[in-house]
Amino acid sequence: MVPGTPALRFKKRLLFLCTVLLLTVHAPARQADADDSQRLYPYGGPSPEEIMALGNPYASKQELIGILNRVFCDPEDCRSWLVPKSGGISLFDGFIPWNTPVSGIGKTWRTPSELPPMKTSRKPLDGVRIAIDPGHLGGKWAYREQRETLVEGKYPVREGTSTLIVSELLARYLKGMGANVLLLRDSATPVSTLTPEIIAKRLAKMRNTKVTPSLQREADMFFVRRVEINARAAKLREFKPDLTVCIHFDAGSGPKPVDKLHLLLNGSYSREELDDPELRRGMLSKLLGKVHPVEAELSAHVAASMVRRLQLPPFVYAVPSKKVKEVPGNDYLWCRNLLANCLYPGPVIYTEPYAMLNSITARRMVMGDYAGYQYFSGKRLPSIYREYARSVADGIRNYFVSKRPAPGKAVSS
Repeated sequence: MVPGTPALRFKKRLLFLCTVLLLTVHAPARQADADDSQRLYPYGGPSPEEIMALGNPYASKQELIGILNRVFCDPEDCRSWLVPKSGGISLFDGFIPWNTPVSGIGKTWRTPSELPPMKTSRKPLDGVRIAIDPGHLGGKWAYREQRETLVEGKYPVREGTSTLIVSELLARYLKGMGANVLLLRDSATPVSTLTPEIIAKRLAKMRNTKVTPSLQREADMFFVRRVEINARAAKLREFKPDLTVCIHFDAGSGPKPVDKLHLLLNGSYSREELDDPELRRGMLSKLLGKVHPVEAELSAHVAASMVRRLQLPPFVYAVPSKKVKEVPGNDYLWCRNLLANCLYPGPVIYTEPYAMLNSITARRMVMGDYAGYQYFSGKRLPSIYREYARSVADGIRNYFVSKRPAPGKAVSS
């Protein structure tokens, strides 16, 4: 055929139409994965490009399947969008060979071996970027976020108010060790610039209905559990923490709740959760970023420190469970998918000590922070906030002292 002939023009047009058809077939999946979370609020987690830039740290299909089974999910639950092949994995319409290093916009956090040696043993966290997330909001928000309880009819416990006290103390301790600290909030004001009222109006518009009291309550919970967490994730991605500490209190259960302790690592996703583009991307960033080994070791150091200072037994989930996976060898660590430890970049230490509904614990929380000791039912006890914050700070210090090159030592490869 001669260039420019009708036959050639027909062939080019046919090729063009086939290309358009192919893109049209694939576009809805990509569009949904990219834009579903934009309908109500800004998405704060990693983009497909950032996830692909993490590379592929695994050497084989067997290694990938192993970590999925142990930590994240049933490999069958992600086979439609994470496809292991002989030479690597197919993901986001792309392909990443085994043992592909991180590149460009990928990993933003640093392991201890990637930090320069300590300048002095008195500042073991010098240069380490640590973010602190005081869980929930507290204050006037406590009722709306369902984190306010009147224990024994006279002790008003607001988790978000108490987590902020712990977090402010923890920030002071960590800064004293040389860390560069970001406190995600310093009041009961949300990080998100949206409000539950805006969310309720957007939900009503999507459903072609009016804002009713029940819809507003739904919007309240959606705001604190989804919108606010995404806003905090976006703030963290700007800061690029080497680790993030999520401070919480366990509510406790039963007629007489007993103080216990557990820490939550990212993992244990269900098939339904992985249908959600936000959670799917969060899991992929943890998987390909190879976050779990560092997160587990950090959490183990913090758990050990908390056990020594707080003297709390482990909280034990009923297993087998669809919500959690056990971390072998440590009764205090569990893998569980929470939006914060899913979307927050890098390793996350997620602490859940005490039982807020325990009588003595509630009284200690209401007492506020104080120096020295006070008596509770004949027990001489320090500020619950100081012992909590100090136990976490000491665990983080112990981890970096054990892993980071000492002053004058070369960084290990």
